[in-house]
Amino acid sequence: MWIDSLGKGPVRAFSEALRLNRSEEGLLFVPKEFPLIKETPPLSSLPDLAVSLFRPFFRGDILEPHLPGICERAFNFSLPLKRLDKLTTLLELFHGPTHAFKDVGARFLAECEGKISELEAHDINKLIMVATSGDTGAAVASAFYEKPLFKVLILFPKGQVSKRQKESLTRWGGNIISFEIEGSFDDCQGLVKQLLKDKEVKERVKITSANSINVGRILPQTLYYAYASYLNEKETGKKANFIIPSGNMGNSIACFWAREMGCPIDRIYLSTNANKAVSNYYETLSYSPCPSIKTLANAMDVGDPNNMERLLSLYKGRENSLRESSKAVSVSDEEIQKTLLKSLENKGEGWGVLLCPHTATAAFVRSLFPDDDFILVGTAHPSKFDEVLSPLLGGKELPLPSGLKTLVKRTPKFKTIPADLGIVKQALLQEL
Repeated sequence: MWIDSLGKGPVRAFSEALRLNRSEEGLLFVPKEFPLIKETPPLSSLPDLAVSLFRPFFRGDILEPHLPGICERAFNFSLPLKRLDKLTTLLELFHGPTHAFKDVGARFLAECEGKISELEAHDINKLIMVATSGDTGAAVASAFYEKPLFKVLILFPKGQVSKRQKESLTRWGGNIISFEIEGSFDDCQGLVKQLLKDKEVKERVKITSANSINVGRILPQTLYYAYASYLNEKETGKKANFIIPSGNMGNSIACFWAREMGCPIDRIYLSTNANKAVSNYYETLSYSPCPSIKTLANAMDVGDPNNMERLLSLYKGRENSLRESSKAVSVSDEEIQKTLLKSLENKGEGWGVLLCPHTATAAFVRSLFPDDDFILVGTAHPSKFDEVLSPLLGGKELPLPSGLKTLVKRTPKFKTIPADLGIVKQALLQEL
């Protein structure tokens, strides 16, 4: 069951929390309590593992009997663990259809939304809105593409996503609407929040968000932390330490939730780019949003992470204990570049692997603690960041995975719009 982040208000079933996104007071939903895992769950099948982890959160929900089918359809790709050295493992979360970790949450959300629509037998279109700084929009577009009765609105900041990310955001057509916003990611996120409350839009279409404010995005991401930590425990007999590239904090809060559920997780370290709202909080235990700034790890260019609300809720009254088992480190563009080059080396401290700029922030933080075991969370396929990586490879163009090759051949379809609610709303209403 789900409750708002202040622990007040009515208790909600999962599908209701998914539909509402936020409480009447505008707060995010969190689990009322975390069901403890009492024995090692099944690890041979990701869908079976997901069902065993998620079932307690679906008790009494209309989706409960359909959970096995939802998980079977959503989690149909691998989450491999790659050993880099005797103390470092890379959790590769980029083997889904859009080659980013966002596929895990987006596909689960889409399957839940689709099943709810089927069960309620509504013939009214539903609009799924998403602000994206890079990968979320593509994952949501892929998950909902050509789903009957669904449209997707993607808002992304002009000039602040990579060329290949933009291609994956704008080449869908059909039921996918893409707006390039003349502003920052925070502007895009603010526009989505305002549109969710807009009466005129709500009169025209049922609406919800696919950003990580939605519990349907966060809960499924606990899957890979459970999977990796139990496999690590089986192999080493020890709890896992994770280093997580962090932007809007959805990936990170899922790890904290997995630890609360009893997964064998010890330390959780967060690597951010030069946007320091999170690392500043860890230093001061006082949270203040910051204006977002552009970095090489663009998908993490977030000045006011949505999911800080959930972290603050989880550790309310025990903030000091957060710093005992967790850290947040800000990584500069220069440190990202140096780490990317070092990781490519086949000697010394190098691993002979090409990382994406976001995963490179985790690799840098890993270098600060050389004597400890860590699992690095690999968030996206490196080929999506050709502009950053190609110069480091002597101008060599990175080959695209097959799924992205097909997508980029399509004709782009998007509009460029000022970061103005009235203009964005009118453009949206014309598309509905």
